Amino acid sequence: MPAVYLAHAIDRSNPDDFHLYERVASELVKHGTCVYRPSTAWNLPEEPQPDVQRVNLAAMRACQALMVIWCEGQWSVGTPIELALAWECGMKIAWVTDVKDTSWAASYLVSSQNAQIRLFSPDEVIEATQWLLNL
Repeated sequence: MPAVYLAHAIDRSNPDDFHLYERVASELVKHGTCVYRPSTAWNLPEEPQPDVQRVNLAAMRACQALMVIWCEGQWSVGTPIELALAWECGMKIAWVTDVKDTSWAASYLVSSQNAQIRLFSPDEVIEATQWLLNL
């Protein structure tokens, strides 16, 4: 099984969204996947630390796939950076989102010429995991 990097909004996320993050992580682990979660990888002081992003990006480069959870109304700086890097590195990407029909960028990323990335609704966590892991 591939190692999977689980990207999602952290700094400005809504606490109510964490049930979805937990559900996705549990589904991946259930299939024997090693999951790197930046949101639980650190114990940090209050002020931002530049080494955090450097280490997270190194961890992502060591993974074979990216699971992104990024829904409407979630403000994030790190998630789009992680998504762009994974895209540029040719990683397989499953994006759990509720903006798939309203985003120009998402529409481009999942155009018919691209099998590297697929968008799934928050209700399709099992399908997203199965696609990402080739189950």
